[in-house]
Amino acid sequence: MMLTTTVVLVALVTIAWVSQIIRLLDFVVVNGRSFFEFIGITMLFVPMIIAVIMPTAIFVSTVFVLDRMNGDSELTVIGAAGISRWRLLRPFLAASAISIAFSLVANIFIQPLAMNSLREKQAEIRSDIMSSLIDVGQFTSPHHGLMIHVKERTNDGELKGIIFKDTRTPLQPITYLSSSARLIERGETAFLHLIEGSVLRNRGDGSNVDLVHFEEYTLNLLSFFEKYSLGSRRPHEMYINELFYPSKNNSFAKEHPLALLAEAHNRLSNPLYSLVALLIAFAILCDPRTTRTSRVYSIVTATILVSIIRVSGIFFVSLAGNLSLYIIPLYAIPIIAIACTIYYMIAKDRCLRTIPLTPSPTNLAIERYREGAP
Repeated sequence: MMLTTTVVLVALVTIAWVSQIIRLLDFVVVNGRSFFEFIGITMLFVPMIIAVIMPTAIFVSTVFVLDRMNGDSELTVIGAAGISRWRLLRPFLAASAISIAFSLVANIFIQPLAMNSLREKQAEIRSDIMSSLIDVGQFTSPHHGLMIHVKERTNDGELKGIIFKDTRTPLQPITYLSSSARLIERGETAFLHLIEGSVLRNRGDGSNVDLVHFEEYTLNLLSFFEKYSLGSRRPHEMYINELFYPSKNNSFAKEHPLALLAEAHNRLSNPLYSLVALLIAFAILCDPRTTRTSRVYSIVTATILVSIIRVSGIFFVSLAGNLSLYIIPLYAIPIIAIACTIYYMIAKDRCLRTIPLTPSPTNLAIERYREGAP
């Protein structure tokens, strides 16, 4: 069970990781980073991906193991030996307990640590202006909506022939033209000091353009990359204690206090879905069946049930960011699902015990033998 879970988890995480690679490929390549640094940056997404995908991995592995056991007639032999479904459930529960513990550690400790490292790495790349912005003779786009061109750079660091275009607001693009400029770095902030140039600003109506000439003009370059500044941390970058008791200096926490609570309770409740997925798959597929009986419908039914429960949890996470009352369903949904699944298995056992045995030639022969007949 653990081996299968590990294989499935690695496969699913790899698929999700590739999607993150595609998203960050332009960011890293444009900023002139190496391949190994690129891999290191994208690997920081893995803990967050594991926390989301773990219930799916547990469900797929449970379905695979039970279907394989049934195909090899192992479930039939186990049932014939008088072993109950509850005894068979123990190793599956052990695997689920390990996955829940791993998910909790990933959610509470590893994920915020990795997200903070990722954020600092992105800010470091953005602040490395010399490598990310200035490529003499080339049009570079260090960020979506920005374009920079430098004609030449002198030995003393002076830049000649600057074109800096900001189209992040498509209806009001701004273009800075300058004959020369100097790059000034002060701590984490970088400035581009333009000398003898012009600013072209579109008014937004498509007909007029404002043209302003200047002798000196200074641009705060890091203001163009506010998304990667270190000022305000997002919920997925904060530790569990910081989500419940955020810093007074965090502007995001002041504007969206419920978003922090929703993230905290989501991290604590998310591992419960691993147990939900395991119990539903086990309850539906643990009974032995002949090779003539298709298990496809049972697998589809289990998949639909788990999907509905998981999507419901994700839906209430988004609602909890706006209203604290929706925090309750984050725990209620998996707990109710667990209780209903256990009740279903208990009820099924009671039904089996009340079914009378139909007399057959074999049963009658056994009874006669027990009574001493030859």
